[in-house]
Amino acid sequence: MVFAKKRDSVTVNLDECYKAIVHSFTHGNDALVTVKKDFISEGERILIVDDFLANGAAALGLIEICRQAKAIPVGFCTVIEKSFQPGRRILEELGIKVISGARIKEFKNNVPIFIEE
Repeated sequence: MVFAKKRDSVTVNLDECYKAIVHSFTHGNDALVTVKKDFISEGERILIVDDFLANGAAALGLIEICRQAKAIPVGFCTVIEKSFQPGRRILEELGIKVISGARIKEFKNNVPIFIEE
């Protein structure tokens, strides 16, 4: 398991990292996401795991890091997916399998309505 860091670290030299800019819809800003080059090898098959999937920006940034490493992103797993946003479609169009613990179809009166599968 490898963690991607969202913040700069005084102990990490950015020249030793794969990096991607990821836009946060929630926070309205861009963040630099890094993974040390020692942690991903060429040809490795990578399952990306994140807490939420909405617009797919974080997933695309992590896929970019995999590509920089010449690794193969094979799937994306998320705890909660906002299915009314385009993240799943974007990833599936790239050939990335998406697995979600819960899929929110919509919100009604601030209450999530889940897709039943």
